[in-house]
Formats: sequence, structure tokens, C-alpha cells
Amino acid sequence: MLAANSPVVMVTGGEDTMLKVTGHDFAGCTTGQGLGIGQHTLHGHPSTVKALCYTHIDGRWPILVSAGAKEAVMAWQLSSSEEVGAHRQFNSKLVCRWRPRKRSELDDESIDHRFHAVTAFPLSSVQPCTTATHVVAAGGTGSVIDLWCFDEERGQIKDAVPLAGHDGLVLCLTHCHLPIQSDRTMAFVACGTTTGSLYVWEPSGALNGRQAETLPALTIGGAHQSGVNCLCMASVLPNQLTIISGGDDQSINVSTVGICTATTGETKLVMLSSYRHPLAHVSGLKGMALVQGERSARLFSTSLDCRLHVWDLALHTASGSTAIANGSDATTGMRPTKVGSDVLSVADVSALAACTQGLGTNIDVVVVGHGLQAFRWRAQTTTAMS
Repeated sequence: MLAANSPVVMVTGGEDTMLKVTGHDFAGCTTGQGLGIGQHTLHGHPSTVKALCYTHIDGRWPILVSAGAKEAVMAWQLSSSEEVGAHRQFNSKLVCRWRPRKRSELDDESIDHRFHAVTAFPLSSVQPCTTATHVVAAGGTGSVIDLWCFDEERGQIKDAVPLAGHDGLVLCLTHCHLPIQSDRTMAFVACGTTTGSLYVWEPSGALNGRQAETLPALTIGGAHQSGVNCLCMASVLPNQLTIISGGDDQSINVSTVGICTATTGETKLVMLSSYRHPLAHVSGLKGMALVQGERSARLFSTSLDCRLHVWDLALHTASGSTAIANGSDATTGMRPTKVGSDVLSVADVSALAACTQGLGTNIDVVVVGHGLQAFRWRAQTTTAMS
């Protein structure tokens, strides 16, 4: 899900191999129902769609990346035309499709290898770059996470170095940007696996072609007792990464990681604290989204228990008190505090997404499964649209 100046654009993919692009506009609606502004269907996936993400370069249309069974990855340009009547018409188109190269003669092509997760971001966010290039990482049943550079202007893929060193199958992927110096920003890629562990990579060496293989910069073992189904990562505090995961064990785990930079420019990730919130839901978590404001960070989570929970991410200080995340130096870790909950009408929940509109305080949340349900979160109240 992504926010434009006015509408919220929701993209869903499923077992029918199709992608549905739907627009909804909440502007001026007090009931939370929103206004439908058009729908578009994208065809081309050879099998089930398992994961979606988007990446955006200023001045260009957003790029949607979809991945799924048969290790298919597709990039789509999301665009729209002028409104026709009461509806906006979408003109999205396929820009590129690709699959990983066969890695060795031992690979059995009859096996249905699949991607479970994908994440992407513009290359210019971490490197001086004038081209319309994006970094795409996808992981699933393979032994590595495949990372490519995708040129949207030419519709071409450049092979990059794989991210290796994790155990188990990849179930979720995310990324985060962190300013290290006034003229330097680093990107970090994290994944959760079926072993219950989290892994974090710093892929600059891979993107610069300096490394033949990139190993994790940090491994967080035993974050969950079993599979990690959903994952968020953000720079809530300066020089720190906050990694939030939800698993089959019904818990939410919050890890605070420090970034140490040596005089040589090399960086090192250091585990500062870890906190597990047990029984965050009464069933395995299936989706999470983290939305940051100027003085707060709000977490949304959902589960097979058909509940949507809302959490404030607070700083837990050395004295045991808590405060809203505002950059205090006296912190020993981050902890979620539940501030709201709602019952869902969607069965067999599979994913959740959230976004804000510009600088507004409203947060639009979408939960999908057997059906779709959208919410507008207004701090103290929540309105729903089925």
C-alpha cells in the first residue's frame, strides 16, 4: 500500500496469479468508508503471488515489485491517467520480469522453488547515482537471498552479489536507511526465517562489486521459538536500528541494535537490548507495519485471531520508566505498549500494510486474507471500511 497526494493505492496479489490495483480516497469522509477511485488488474505471474513491495524515485511513477512461486520476480510501473467521471483510471504496465540464474548442476528445476518475501529501494538513496536504478532483494526456499540492481529506464537487471549465511527458509524481508555521517547513508537488509532467527546485512560491498558473497553483519538467534512471519525495521533513534518481529509463537520481539563507525569508515552492528512481548495475540502473527511520526512510532499488528492491535513504541529507560520515542539518550531498549484494538471481518489473515497521507496524523491500514478490510486510525478512534 502506498499513499499519493490524495488517494491511497492498495495492491493485492493472490493464488489466482493476478495483481489488483485499487484506489480509495478517504478525504472528507467521516465514516471511514472512503471513495473507490478505480481498479486495475495486472496479469503475467506464472503462479501464486507471495510478496509485494514498492520503490519510488522522486519525479517518477512508483515501481511495484512482485514475487512468488517459480521464483518469478516482476517489476511494474504504477501510473494513472486523468479521472474519467467519478473514477481514476490506472495505466500500470509491466517493466521487467526475471528469475535467478541456475546456481549449479545440482539444482533440480522440477522443484517449485519460490520467493516468500521481497524488498526494494532506490540505489540513489545510498550511492550518488543519476540513473533510475533500484535495489531488489528476494528470499524464500533458496539457500541465499538474491539481490539485483534493476534499471527501470532500460527494463534491465544487473546481477549482484547474493546475501548468504542464514539458516532456514526466508519468510519475511525488510530494509532500512540510516544516516551515518552528514554525507553518508547506509542501507540495511534484514530477514526472518523458519528457525526463529533474524539476520541483518549491510550490502554496500555487494552493490559496489567489492565482495563475492555478503554474510550477515548481525545474527539475532532465538528471537522466536519458531517461524518469523513478519518484520519491521526502522531508525527510531540516532545511530540505532529498531527491529520488530512477529512469529508463530504469538509474541512480538523488539531488538535494539547500535551502529558503531570506526575512523576507517567501517561499521559494526552491536546488540544493545532485546525485549519479547509474549502473547501479543492469541494466535500466530501474520502481519505488522510500523509508522513513524515526529515524536512517536506506532506499530500495527494482526494475527489469525482476527484482531488488529495498535501499539505505541516507547523507550524503556534505565529507571524503568517509559517515554515516547523522542531521541532520549537514557534508553535501555524499546518496548511496545498496546493502545487500541479492533475486531476484523477478514478471515485467514495473511498480511497488513499501513501508510500516512503527507504530514497528516491519520494512518490508513489495510488487512488482507479472505477479503480485504481498510481502517483509518485517528489517534483515539478507528473507522473501518470493508
